[in-house]
Amino acid sequence: MSTGRLHPRLGRQFAKELWEERRHLTLHELRGVADTTHPLEMWPAVGAERIDGPALAELGDRIRRLSDELGWPELPSVETRLAFDRGLSRLLIETESLFPAEAAVLELWSFLALVVVPDVIAWRTGESNNYERWVGVDLTRHTLAKQYWRAFALTTDPESGGNAWKLFDSLGEADFDQIQTRRAAYGVNPKLSRAIARAYMRIRERSAGADSRLEWREFLKSVSRLGAFVNFAALPNHLIDEVFVELGDAAMADARATGETYAPAEDDFASPCTETINVVDAFDDLPLKDIVVRLVQVIREADDCVAESDLDHAFERVTGIVVPSSRRDVLRGIAWQGAALKYLEHDEDTRTFQRGDTAPAPDRRWRHWSINSFTAYAKEEGPSDFDALCDQLFAGRANKTVKRIVRAAAREAGLSV
Repeated sequence: MSTGRLHPRLGRQFAKELWEERRHLTLHELRGVADTTHPLEMWPAVGAERIDGPALAELGDRIRRLSDELGWPELPSVETRLAFDRGLSRLLIETESLFPAEAAVLELWSFLALVVVPDVIAWRTGESNNYERWVGVDLTRHTLAKQYWRAFALTTDPESGGNAWKLFDSLGEADFDQIQTRRAAYGVNPKLSRAIARAYMRIRERSAGADSRLEWREFLKSVSRLGAFVNFAALPNHLIDEVFVELGDAAMADARATGETYAPAEDDFASPCTETINVVDAFDDLPLKDIVVRLVQVIREADDCVAESDLDHAFERVTGIVVPSSRRDVLRGIAWQGAALKYLEHDEDTRTFQRGDTAPAPDRRWRHWSINSFTAYAKEEGPSDFDALCDQLFAGRANKTVKRIVRAAAREAGLSV
């Protein structure tokens, strides 16, 4: 019998104010202010029994023990964060006091993050100031809520045969990204999330180590087309699987028949981690079209949030490619282009770049140029007209970043523009 209980909430404005107060505290200071009550907490007027202080404290202690086992207060590596996330998913979904209707309340997660375990949230996010990791704005971006709903979507299968975690445990972080990018279409329905995950695994396994992304993209297009006429959620599991097997087989056959290679599109499920990028050692040798994809990868590795002022250092840490001081404005400018394309988001309050909701693709407006190749072109055969050089470099309106690169190339080429 369910023992689900109501949890205290922290309203959006109050949560934002508390976040402003606490985001500059150290990990130890945050552990010192952790509590189970707050003067501004709210409760629903009716519903289940309220959770009591000891039970809420026990939930906080369990989350805290998990972080301690993984090295708190030493900031976690990528591998440690992934281990924590998997452990947290199990812990939250198996917490008897939480139930889906209650876990859908954004203000609940704000209270847990900012009042009960602020020390753990700061540790897990690498002391990031990403507002959405703390305050309940989006269930898929909040540090705690994201792991609860990921587990709920993939483990609540009545036909699991006693092994509810088999599907969840079979997927890696990149796999989750592939499956959940279109969360608006399928992520809100556990049955479809599981069916999509099973289809993804089947395509991945049948590709036998080959690049399966083109096949995956063709499969998703087929699902979207048929989904306009068929309510998949109304079908039993075995029928959904049968339909998806047929669509998957057809997609794989079509993809292989065309002989195409993978070229990411804006609506792909492609993860920045799996994006194919040319391997180079110098920033000026990077294809300019690929830099925005690398930036999304950098921000993802930094737990989805990088300060604008630290963008070049974060880029260097993740890619191993040094950003010369003369190229820092170029990097920031391309990040702003990524924000316009919705690959990234920029938070004016915190002056940070965050990962956007659109899967990234190379910005082909930069054509085939790197800074070095364009400089060589300008030196050997480029026009002396400034606007003509801009047109050669970038297929679109020449913004400050385009003009900055053109001026630098022209100076090096000895052109007067």
